Amino acid sequence: MTLEALHAAERLSEDGIAAEVVDVRTLKPLDETTILKSVNKTGRLIVADASWRTCGFAAEVMATAAEKAFDSLKCPPQRITLPDCPTPTTPALANEYYPRTIQIMETVKRMLDVDTATTDVEAVGVVPLDVPDKSFTGPF
Repeated sequence: MTLEALHAAERLSEDGIAAEVVDVRTLKPLDETTILKSVNKTGRLIVADASWRTCGFAAEVMATAAEKAFDSLKCPPQRITLPDCPTPTTPALANEYYPRTIQIMETVKRMLDVDTATTDVEAVGVVPLDVPDKSFTGPF
């Protein structure tokens, strides 16, 4: 999800929206300090996670923010996750199942009360899920 978030932040900057991306590398120990510093700074939280919505990493990060930085939040935090259903086995279904850059961008814009119709879906581009991002150079 980090690459999708970085792509979304880059595209959002073209619309004048600054997005801070925190790449949490480990779940245990969870880098609460970095997460809470970002929440306190921005007043907002969107957790994009390539796992299920219920009982997952995104829920844990949101709980941490609610417990330790609630007063800093300007609006409800949001999760962008896999739906709570079995993982699809076909490319057509997979393209609708996995969170992508466009979902992150639209969630940010809704959170900021910016018209999501201004999101240029064509400019974001949709790369097939089984094609590595051009920035990925290994290790192989």
